Amino acid sequence: MTIEKGREWGSSVLVPPNVIRASSDAELATNQQGSLCIVTAGDLWRTLGEPTIRHEGDAATAVSIDALEVTVNTTSDAFVLLASSSVQIGNLLSLSSAWRHRRFVVLTNCGLINDANVAPRAHPNDGVFDVVTFSGNMNFKQRLLSRQRLRTGTHLPHPHISVSRNTTFQTSRAHAHEVLSVDGITVKNWSSVSVRILPDFWRVII
Repeated sequence: MTIEKGREWGSSVLVPPNVIRASSDAELATNQQGSLCIVTAGDLWRTLGEPTIRHEGDAATAVSIDALEVTVNTTSDAFVLLASSSVQIGNLLSLSSAWRHRRFVVLTNCGLINDANVAPRAHPNDGVFDVVTFSGNMNFKQRLLSRQRLRTGTHLPHPHISVSRNTTFQTSRAHAHEVLSVDGITVKNWSSVSVRILPDFWRVII
């Protein structure tokens, strides 16, 4: 069950032997639904407060984490990936993007991307993902200033940045050089992408 206002998040557990350990968001996303995992680095780990590494037999808390199911279409194929943290489309600070009025879109499960607080209201178990869209009308100076303010989450509100909370998303590649990355890993030769939320997909020990 996704997190609800007024209800405690997670349940008490003892860390089992041979628990799955993931050292990145992408590594967590390789695990099956229902897996009990410990994360030791990455955006989700930072969102969870950089919890101390737990060991076998330790008393801890296990929290449910949503997943993003990412369906990628290419010119000749289609495949499905999972993401635990984010899907990014475009490049915020590319000079080419600024000059040619190109967008930058972030779908985030937990709100943080590296040192950036992209979506301050996001939560990794609320049953939705946040979509933050930087308009192609932003010039490079505005993009740079927004990138600096991302560190503290003060980039919002902004007339060229929109935020929505969704359970599904779909878009096509806007130009040949538009980059798609899933949990920080670049996906090549994509033509369109669709994303949907998978609530309560993993359990993570904190």
